[in-house]
Amino acid sequence: MSRQAGPRAARRRAARGRGWERCGLPITIEKLPMRHEGFGGSEAMVPDGEWLRLWRLFEKIGIGLVWIAADGRIGAANPFAQKLLGLSSDGIVGQRAGETPVAAFSVDGAPIPAQSLPCLEALGSGREIRGRVMGLSGVGRGELVWVNLEVIPVLHPDSCAVLGAWAVLEDITERKRVEDSLRRSIAENRTLVENVPGAVFRCELAPPWRVSFLSAGALSVTGYPPEDFTSGKRAWADIMAPEEVERVAGIVQQAREERRPYEVEYRIRHADGSERWVQERGQAVFSAEGEPLWLDGVVIDVTARKQADRALRESEAWLRESQRISRIGSYSLDVKTGLWKGSEALDEIFGIGPDYKRDVAGWSELVHPDHREQMLEYFQKEVLEKRKPFDREYMIVRRSDGQRRWVLGRGSLTLNEAGEPVAMTGTIQDVTERRVMEEQLAAAQRMEAVGRLAGGIAHDFNNILTVINGYADFTLRLLPPDSPFRASLAEIRNAGERAASLTRQLLAFSRRQMVTPERLNLNALIREAVSLLARLLGEKVRLETDLAEDLGWVQADPSQMHQILLNFSANARDAMPEGGVLTIQTANAEISEAEAALHPEARPGSFIRLSVADTGTGMDAETLEHLFEPFFTTKPHGQGTGLGLATVYGIVKQSGGWIEVQSAPGAGSTFAVFLPRAEAPVAETGGAGETAVRLAARVVLVVDDQPDVRHFAATVLRSAGYEVLEAASGEQALALCGGYGGRIDAVLTDIVMPGMSGRDLALLLAANHPEIKVVYMSGHAGDPQVRQSLMASGDLFLLKPFGPADLVAKLRQATGGFRRGA
Repeated sequence: MSRQAGPRAARRRAARGRGWERCGLPITIEKLPMRHEGFGGSEAMVPDGEWLRLWRLFEKIGIGLVWIAADGRIGAANPFAQKLLGLSSDGIVGQRAGETPVAAFSVDGAPIPAQSLPCLEALGSGREIRGRVMGLSGVGRGELVWVNLEVIPVLHPDSCAVLGAWAVLEDITERKRVEDSLRRSIAENRTLVENVPGAVFRCELAPPWRVSFLSAGALSVTGYPPEDFTSGKRAWADIMAPEEVERVAGIVQQAREERRPYEVEYRIRHADGSERWVQERGQAVFSAEGEPLWLDGVVIDVTARKQADRALRESEAWLRESQRISRIGSYSLDVKTGLWKGSEALDEIFGIGPDYKRDVAGWSELVHPDHREQMLEYFQKEVLEKRKPFDREYMIVRRSDGQRRWVLGRGSLTLNEAGEPVAMTGTIQDVTERRVMEEQLAAAQRMEAVGRLAGGIAHDFNNILTVINGYADFTLRLLPPDSPFRASLAEIRNAGERAASLTRQLLAFSRRQMVTPERLNLNALIREAVSLLARLLGEKVRLETDLAEDLGWVQADPSQMHQILLNFSANARDAMPEGGVLTIQTANAEISEAEAALHPEARPGSFIRLSVADTGTGMDAETLEHLFEPFFTTKPHGQGTGLGLATVYGIVKQSGGWIEVQSAPGAGSTFAVFLPRAEAPVAETGGAGETAVRLAARVVLVVDDQPDVRHFAATVLRSAGYEVLEAASGEQALALCGGYGGRIDAVLTDIVMPGMSGRDLALLLAANHPEIKVVYMSGHAGDPQVRQSLMASGDLFLLKPFGPADLVAKLRQATGGFRRGA
């Protein structure tokens, strides 16, 4: 017989061969139990013993089984199905599907209409329905029971007519809950990942780090879309700075071997071409067998933070350097605990290391003992109790080297809500150099004031001594050799000379002494003076010289330079009563701006340094402070005038230089004189001098506001054969020159006079009477500019006090002797 053809035959063949494995029933459709009325009443298909076994399985199986007849009525439901539906067998069997109290819902929660129930759909089509997930709401049950539904139609073996259908209900409520929870978790995690600042990644374990997952944040970090990496278009190492790859790989590998998270910062090249800094944090993921699988982590852009860190480091470095240069340290003090913190510059100022105790007691130990009690009292009473800002200069003793330094401390309090001080912040500046310069400036100002006083006194005394010594000399010339008054008058003259010597020293100190500067090589001058200095020092003191071979020249008065050497040598000898060494040294010195700033009288430029050093007893700070003041001396009464170093100071200042002194008790003393370097002299050939011819008398106008000096000069000149006119002021002298009928050959004028000065008088005479020669006289040279002008012009000068011989010689030098007669 031929095989049946067409759809009907195919359905019949399918019906015969369909198994019951899905229902857990190991029988074919031909053995379908039909003895129960609910199964259609056909009992011949299943033997009695097998039916009983199948029914027991039907009752106990853990899957819901429901038989639905061809007319849609429920024929049977095993206990598990009754439990799932929330109904007893009586409430189910005989009911039409869709008319039971059980409501059905789709996965999205929408109710399923009765006519659309899967079981009715299968009965109508004769086709199986598999994997349909539904929610069932049983009677009195608040939550849905979720089932995986399969509907299997049962066909007649011969006619293929639909006899009914088995509905297989698998309880998946718990699985559905887990899946929903997992689905929500995945959604939440995706939201979390997408909102993480940076790029969340999963990549391979080693370079080039191909990426299998990358969050959307990668676009902002790298400038590339995540798909560029996950597609394999580029690996992560492709955007890294090449020199960073090996370093990062080493860090990641070590962390993986130690099974710990890692964190690393490195540079990448952004899509826009700029260099960015990123921070990567991650960890290797391992299998159950302990094999490393991949890297999970996150990469964030830290460029802004790196730039801020760099700017902060640069700012801190700048602050440290500026504090170091300006010698200003900063601090913060916790008032409650008494502990303070300070900057590196402050540690340098205090000379302390990191282990020093930083509390109030530690600070007080740094304060000089002479200031300690005062500063502690000031801090407690003025600052803490009266809430005043800290603002005080005090002396400290550096811990590292014992140096005494002056510091300026400033600070402001921070108060709490109760108005109590809780902290103080401020600065401490090393002001030692400023204090030293202020002290030196004050000393220089004192010296200047004393110098002006000394110069004024010397001027007045020189006027007096001119009369005393002059008349003494004049009278001595008139007395016969055997006069009984000659010895007494000579004593007066000698005393006058000693007084004149003192005034000359005062003038030298006050820098009002007229000098005759010339180009000098100090080496030659020192060599000439060595034998004299050796006799001055005596046998106990050894004299050594260290003279620079290429020493430059100076513009100075040779006699004054000798005076400097003699004064320094005499003082050194007295400082070495048991003997020692005196070293005279010369050198060329280039003074920089920085070096000049260390001494108030110094200035940058080229100088010649003359230093005199001894190995004597040295001097303390108190002595150094008053060293150059006139009449200050440390020698016993009657052994020193106190004008030696004052004179040296004046000479050096008058020569355009300055003096630096280094000394300490028991360490000897070194005096360093700095004089401006001058150009080497140009050799000149001089002509033969003319011999004065004694002919007619010259006419001299004597101008001085002091009558006794004026009369003395006039008396001496008249005795020497000069015709003399007298004037008490510059104005009177001009009137005499204009009204005098004859010729005036020379004017002898004081420089410092009330009203018109001698210099002004000379300038007017030069304009109106250029033939008149001018000779200046003065107890001092007055204004420094006047002295420079006199020296530059070559005008003649006569220093008071002077004697008759000096006066006549100076006038003859000016007038050239006597005029030829008519």
